[in-house]
Amino acid sequence: MPEDESKLLISKNDSLLFTESMIGVKPLVVDKHNLATHKPKPKPHKKPIFQSELRAPSHQQHVNNIQASDRLFFARQGVQQKLARQLKQGRLGSTDTLDLHGLNQQAAQQALEQFLAFHFDQGSRCLIVIHGKGLGSINNQPVLKNLVFNQLKATPCVLAFSSAQPCDGGTGSVYVLLKNGLKSIEVE
Repeated sequence: MPEDESKLLISKNDSLLFTESMIGVKPLVVDKHNLATHKPKPKPHKKPIFQSELRAPSHQQHVNNIQASDRLFFARQGVQQKLARQLKQGRLGSTDTLDLHGLNQQAAQQALEQFLAFHFDQGSRCLIVIHGKGLGSINNQPVLKNLVFNQLKATPCVLAFSSAQPCDGGTGSVYVLLKNGLKSIEVE
């Protein structure tokens, strides 16, 4: 007999000893279901991007107390944190810029509506809107900055917006992230 096979054989004494030690032992019932495969998949836990977002006024209320140096940020529910962070950092690459300097409120509102509608229909993703800081306004109250903030929040095709990086105008302009796939804009 080859040497490998002799190692595999068990002596009769070993076999008897094993049989005696197994007296009274009941075999386990085999469960045909593997519990690991039936676990429900974990559900993602959505948390707000910023705590201040919880206290933000609804899009139907107009904010008129934004100051020249205030940084703006708004994101609709469901915008991923990574995308919001890229928008804030100016890393999404804007396709066009609208400069509202020198316009009155009515002209600025109309220009912004047309700008958003055109670029939404074109499938643009990220834009820059320059509203200025309003330092030349009465009481240094930035009229166009407040108008842009309220109008962007009320426009359904706008997913998010954020004050721009200093190289793109800082607190005098915003990056605007648009939705994909819609063909018309409805201002609420």
